[in-house]
Amino acid sequence: MILVASFGSFLPAVLCRVAIWQGWIHNANIRWILLAVGLSYFPMALVAVTLFDGVAGLNPFLVVSSIVKIIPAYLVACVLLAVVFAAYILVLRAFLLPISFLARNAISIYLLMVEMRILGLLYRAYEKRLGWFTKNKTDLLDLT
Repeated sequence: MILVASFGSFLPAVLCRVAIWQGWIHNANIRWILLAVGLSYFPMALVAVTLFDGVAGLNPFLVVSSIVKIIPAYLVACVLLAVVFAAYILVLRAFLLPISFLARNAISIYLLMVEMRILGLLYRAYEKRLGWFTKNKTDLLDLT
């Protein structure tokens, strides 16, 4: 599921990078904008892909409308995810030589579980407002 969400979130940035490399696009700042959009899109896409059990969760209308419905809490969750990822990078950089491969993988799995817990709590707290599994599917596009 992580690969599907990653593919859907970061494909525009990757394609933009290829276009810059080929010389089709001359403004490299677009790549950074698309990367920022992909990073902000990825957590909600990951939750949607996981709960909808496939690529149906990558629907931009579903993901973007869900982000808009819970934007303050979503921004807090994104900041927490960035902190956890920064901690992961710091741990790997600081302890790269002294700890074993097994210990690094254990730390990686633990921090990945922390990230999934944050996203799970976000969904659980705003399940009704998101309305993903309601009987009336027109609620998905309701931004109130």
